[in-house]
Amino acid sequence: MSARFSTPREASSCSGPRFESVSAYHQGNYLPLLWQFHADHRSVLFSVLELIGLAPTTQDSALTDAWRYVVQHRRTRRATLPREIDLRFLSQRWAAFVETRDAHENPVLDRRALEVCIFIHAEALQAGDLCVPGSGS
Repeated sequence: MSARFSTPREASSCSGPRFESVSAYHQGNYLPLLWQFHADHRSVLFSVLELIGLAPTTQDSALTDAWRYVVQHRRTRRATLPREIDLRFLSQRWAAFVETRDAHENPVLDRRALEVCIFIHAEALQAGDLCVPGSGS
């Protein structure tokens, strides 16, 4: 179903980040909407996870390596980061959200999307894929 607009002004109002967010939501993709909620609690989330620390419960350290990468770049204002980390823990849907290309078509990571992704994946504490060192059982 395509939208019909009676005036060019009406059509031009359907552009920009707000329209993209709503459009993504209506296509069943809520991931682009997560940043606005994450941003309000970002500093607290960083503080808590830095305080408790994270460690993998298996030999696979991809998620904790990605966490350290996000912490390393937490004060940057750039929209993208170099793709210097292993993201094999991402589902196809998360990968499509996080991975992008720069103006020269080089693969890069959307900084905000990566942050949200890592904090969502920190729920792996409940799944047992991550642990807090020294926490016992």
